[in-house]
Amino acid sequence: MPLFDLLQSTFMPAKRTDSSSDLDSDDHNNDHDDDPANNNQHQDPDSVMQVDNPFKVEVLTLKDYKKAAKTLQIAFKDDLYVNYLTSGIKDPNLKQQMDLAIFETTTYTTILDGLVLAIRDTQAEVTDPDAPFLAVAVFEKPTGEDHNSADGKNKKSSPQSLLSSVWSIVGF
Repeated sequence: MPLFDLLQSTFMPAKRTDSSSDLDSDDHNNDHDDDPANNNQHQDPDSVMQVDNPFKVEVLTLKDYKKAAKTLQIAFKDDLYVNYLTSGIKDPNLKQQMDLAIFETTTYTTILDGLVLAIRDTQAEVTDPDAPFLAVAVFEKPTGEDHNSADGKNKKSSPQSLLSSVWSIVGF
């Protein structure tokens, strides 16, 4: 089963398609029909399994990289490593912009050559289209010898090379 299908099935329970149920057979003892604790046994399985789930697991595309980066910035606002990277910046607005630029660069390059998944809350996006994702997962492809040329250098740009470009913009 592909990873996306596995994640989708985890967050969106499958609708039950069989119309027969073991609970409806005549073999069961129905002496407890009036017991409220047993009422859920006699419900239609389709009504129990149908959930209008507002959460969707999606593979992100480039159109979503800024929203994913904003979600990561919120999630990692107290992260020691992220704060260390920009600790030399005294202006709070510039520091926040730089933090966001780091996440945007990482997200963008990973979408190009990796996998970025997000959990989207469709109900929250109706009221606030700029609402962040509930979660973002960033998976970069592992590097190996097949990505290197004969001289040992990468054939294509890497997130590190793009990230160093971001640093050079602000003079680091």
